[in-house]
Amino acid sequence: MPTHEELARFLREWAGLTPRQRTLFIAAVMEMVEDLAEHAEFRPSLRAKGVQGYPGIFEISWARDGRATFHQERRCGPARLISSGVGSGATASLTTRSGTPNERAAAIEHLDFAIAEFREMKMQPSLERARRHKDMLKA
Repeated sequence: MPTHEELARFLREWAGLTPRQRTLFIAAVMEMVEDLAEHAEFRPSLRAKGVQGYPGIFEISWARDGRATFHQERRCGPARLISSGVGSGATASLTTRSGTPNERAAAIEHLDFAIAEFREMKMQPSLERARRHKDMLKA
């Protein structure tokens, strides 16, 4: 059985989810755990993929507009999942203007990735929200 850990950023974002979003996220995590326990690839419905520009960081979709980021440690024994972000869209935690210049640059880079994905998936509300957040960061 895989173990887990949540980073502080994840916990802050978790607090902002609605009860329905939490339920959907937990259901997706249960699917991830099943896949890891069976030493199988993540099922296609999770749309798990690496985050471009962030080696070792992965993203899953737990709802139409719900994303979570994590990385996985494999040592001796069971897999360990480190949850780093969760939210509506891929822009979770990346929209603070009060961060350091490096944090803002990383956020803009992540938003560029998200904007391209949202455009390709024709997710107009998320695309517009990501563009607004990027504009806020650049201001």
